[in-house]
Parts: sequence; structure tokens; C-alpha cells
Amino acid sequence: MLQVSLNGKIISASKARFATDNRAFRFGDSIFETCRYHNAQVPLLDLHLQRMFTCMQYIGMEIPAHWNVSWILSCIQDIADAHAFSFCRVRLTASRQGGGSYTPERNTPDLLIEVSALPTEKFDTAVITCMLGEYHDMQKSTHPVFRCKTGNALLYVLAAKFARENGYDDVLIFNEKEEITDAISSNVWVVKNSVLYTTPDDGGAVLGVMRRYLLENAAALEVEVGQIALDPEILLSADEVFLSNAIHGIRSVSTYQDRTYLNNKGAALLEKLNTQLF
Repeated sequence: MLQVSLNGKIISASKARFATDNRAFRFGDSIFETCRYHNAQVPLLDLHLQRMFTCMQYIGMEIPAHWNVSWILSCIQDIADAHAFSFCRVRLTASRQGGGSYTPERNTPDLLIEVSALPTEKFDTAVITCMLGEYHDMQKSTHPVFRCKTGNALLYVLAAKFARENGYDDVLIFNEKEEITDAISSNVWVVKNSVLYTTPDDGGAVLGVMRRYLLENAAALEVEVGQIALDPEILLSADEVFLSNAIHGIRSVSTYQDRTYLNNKGAALLEKLNTQLF
């Protein structure tokens, strides 16, 4: 039986139905995180929670005093054990309680934790073809709220739909300056002259946990990193292009427009991440 954790209590998923006035359902009034669980631990959980709490504060959602790393890890361990998972995908959703219209009735949150199976225990190092396209039907704002993973993810839903219908594995998303922000669920990196570049913090991308880890641990990973505004011309002149997130680690791009890329840096970096994080 599929089970979930709601505010620290394990219940049947069929009983975790929200009322029709639930704010996450009605307005996307929620913040979520997606991470990997591995042998009773969640790599980078502190970074995931820092981002989640920062975004909760930004939208005026209170953070209960007991929502610390220890308690949340314990809740994740309990729900993973309930499914007999030694490794799995974890989604944490903090949604504002109460009904109301646009104006919240209160700012206290519920915490929903869901787990699902993953095909590999660590980041998959198999070479997987990734055809990268572009999505231009909607542009992303550079407002700070769009750096958060909120329940209002319609732009990414439509981008994923576009990618599937047009034969792409992923697509680039752009801001109002026609700069690349991110991909459907990943941050974008280019390799030029052995330096790894990603988008600036204020460019509109979701500030990914794996992105932050790469930037802050470049020395330990033996890479040089930087941040620049990215556009298609930079990608076309790059030696390599790859995508990063907390579920896949590194996903190398094989083709973009008329370019075909190597994946030497991306593959080597993924091996180092598996060693450091697992």
C-alpha cells in the first residue's frame, strides 16, 4: 500500500487527500524540494532545507521550530522504511495551511513527504543521449521568487510537454533578456577551455542544490567554475554542455542545434560526485 508522511505521521496515500480549499491545490501556494535517499541518509539535505526555508520565509510562510535537519531526516527514514527502500527519490512539500482566497488565513505549513523508486543506487554513470532544444512560448521572470521551487510550475510543465512533442530530451528556458535561465528540472553548464560556467544567481534560474554544491566545492572536485550570462551562441561555441540537479547529478548534453558534444568533463565530474556524496 502506498504511504506518505504528513506532518511526521505515516498514513495511507489514499487518506492524504486535501480539502478543495487547499492553498497548494488552488493557488500553487507551496514550496517543494526533491532529493535522493541513500542508506538512511539524504546527501546535501542541509542545502535542500536551507533553500526550502529561505523560500518559505520569502513567501511569508512560518517555519515550525521542530522542522530541523534531524527531525526531517527521521521522517524521511520512516517513510522510506515503510516502503522498504534503501535508496529512493524523496519529495518534500511545504504547503500553507488554511483556505481563503488570495489572502492567506494563516501562515503555518503542512509538510508532506513522498518517496518513489529510483533505477540506480547512485548517480547513473551510463552515457545517455540528451538532445537539447529551446522553449520560447513563455519567458521566465528574474524576480527572486522564481529562484524558488514553488507549486506554481506551469511554465516547466508546458516546457516538458513541448519537449516531448518535439522529440527533445530537455529544453532551455529563457528570461525576458533572452538569456538562458535553466532547463526543465536542471541548471545549465557549459565547459569552455576547461572552465565550467553556469548562469548568474540573478538570471532567473532556480538556484539548484547541485549547482550550489558544484560552485562551493570546486576546489575539492578539482574544477574551475564561474558564472556568466548564457545564450545560444555561447552554447554553440562550448566544448561541452551538461545539466545538473540533485536526482541525476550530471547529465551531459550530446546534441544541441547542429552541435555534437563530448562528455569528458561531465563524466569525470559525475564519478567524483558519486564518490563524495555516496
